[in-house]
Amino acid sequence: MYLLARGLSKTAFVGTTIAFFMLGNLLKLPPYLALGLKQPQALWAALALLPAAPIGVWVGRWLHERLDQKRLFFACYLLLAAAALKLTADAALALLR
Repeated sequence: MYLLARGLSKTAFVGTTIAFFMLGNLLKLPPYLALGLKQPQALWAALALLPAAPIGVWVGRWLHERLDQKRLFFACYLLLAAAALKLTADAALALLR
C-alpha cells in the first residue's frame, strides 16, 4: 500500500515489491530448511513445486508487459481491499466466539 501511494512507475513498483518478497523469503529459508530436514515429505513437496517458480516468473513478465500502469495499480488496490475485508471479517468472527 505504501509503494502504491509513492507514484512509482510500474516497473519500479514491481521490482521493489519483488525485492522485498525475495528478502522476506530468504530470511524464512533457514528455519524452513531446519524443519523440513526432519520431515522428508516436506522436501519432496518442495521439489515437486519447484517447476512452478519459472512458470510464475514467465507469467508475471507476460502480465507486466501487457498491463498498463493504471490497470495494474487498480488490480493491486482491488486485491488490497479484498485482503482488508477478509481480515476484518476474520477479526469480527473471532470477537463473536
